[in-house]
Amino acid sequence: MSLAADGVRAPDRVEVGIIVEVAGDPLAIPVLLGLGIADLSMAPARIPLAKQAVRATDLEKARRLPQEALTAESAAEVRALCRGAKRG
Repeated sequence: MSLAADGVRAPDRVEVGIIVEVAGDPLAIPVLLGLGIADLSMAPARIPLAKQAVRATDLEKARRLPQEALTAESAAEVRALCRGAKRG
């Protein structure tokens, strides 16, 4: 995640796309959107859940996620942060 964060924050704004299973993971999508990554490639079967996750994400909350996730002490803490980025 720190490499993706570095890429999107670079002075010349490197285009970053995510092409692994994490791109289709509904729990990971808020942090990816928070990084400014909108190009997500995934298996076709994951698209409906990914769309649902994108629609359910509060972008204002998601923009705070990357820094919070990088300072989290555990994967469980990162997952909890991602769950908290939902609208409502």
